[in-house]
Amino acid sequence: MNRPAVHIALALLILPAVFPPAAGAFQKELRSKQSQLEKLRNEIQEYEKKIRSKEKKENLTLGQLDNYNRKETVLKKLIRRLHREEEALAASIDSAENSVSALSERIDHLKQQYAGYVRSAYLKGRTADLELLLTAGSFNRFIIRAEYLQRFSEQRKEDLAEVSAKKAELEEQQAALSKKLNERKSVIADKSAEQGRLRTMTKKKKQILSAIRKDKKKYQGEIDRRKKDFKDVERKIAALIEAANRRKAAAGGPASAEIVGGGPFEAAKGRLRWPVEGGKIVARYGKQQHPVLHTITDNKGIDIGVSSGTAVAAVAPGEVSTIWWLPSYGNLVIVAHDGGYRTVYAHLEDITVEEGQKVKAGQALGQSGEGIDGPLVHFEVWRGRETQNPLTWLSPRNLTRQ
Repeated sequence: MNRPAVHIALALLILPAVFPPAAGAFQKELRSKQSQLEKLRNEIQEYEKKIRSKEKKENLTLGQLDNYNRKETVLKKLIRRLHREEEALAASIDSAENSVSALSERIDHLKQQYAGYVRSAYLKGRTADLELLLTAGSFNRFIIRAEYLQRFSEQRKEDLAEVSAKKAELEEQQAALSKKLNERKSVIADKSAEQGRLRTMTKKKKQILSAIRKDKKKYQGEIDRRKKDFKDVERKIAALIEAANRRKAAAGGPASAEIVGGGPFEAAKGRLRWPVEGGKIVARYGKQQHPVLHTITDNKGIDIGVSSGTAVAAVAPGEVSTIWWLPSYGNLVIVAHDGGYRTVYAHLEDITVEEGQKVKAGQALGQSGEGIDGPLVHFEVWRGRETQNPLTWLSPRNLTRQ
């Protein structure tokens, strides 16, 4: 091996060995995410046990349908979490790859600089430095050149130290990148498996819905449950009002009941956007005859027939005060608006907001699902503790074509 190569080899030999990556924060975040996913999987298993138990004891029932609905909700939430995790990992991997590439380029540049310095020192040795000093021409210039040579030598040492530090950083980044790549592969595989389970379960749920629709006794059972569930919604609205009053009193405001009326929401009466695009009214507000059972039912909102998976949006600005589940309402969201008004969006197969979240008019709350009466969205408007006819609040549509 020639002498320049020996100098370069010796310089590279003093670089640090592979340092263990400082992955404490990464591991902590990973454990937290795994814990959340495990919680969802445990919840899914609980509904699977209930489904298996009912299948052994009885045929298709409303209770069994409820279990399928709840399991479907949690399964979709799990898939959504996995999807977000996959996207976050992909972005993190891109960033890590860019960082690794930049570090590699910096190390190569520093190595080339140092190799050039070693090669020059070998070819000319200290003679060139001495000649540079002796040809200074004056003592001041001699001092300046001597200081330059010293600083140049110190810079080379600093460059070599930087190579060492950058190499350790590069190895740490590469180790973290490798972990993230493996984790992403695992997440993609999990998501694919859960999506397969969801497709199978959705098919089974549709079979149950179809069977129940043909059984008038079970169909009537759903109508009876709807009456009970409305009472639960009524109590929930009352609880929300009381909670709002308590917050107002705690903030130093008057302890009187919630003031109803006024504000932008009321001013927009008759001009509110619809919760879904398109669709048709399949059940209006108030008392009407059920199309299948021919019994009189009292609808506290309107039902809009739309395809499952249709985006459901807030009709006005507000705050998500409740995310809930009821047997005959399915997944529902309650949004609080100014002036003591609230809107209810039910029969959602997926929810994309969180409680306490501020929403704008037209902002997606989730996607529509399917109930006993078919794929639809149930929508209610509340003024304080009383329901309103939503059609008097929403922008006019040519309802004869719906």
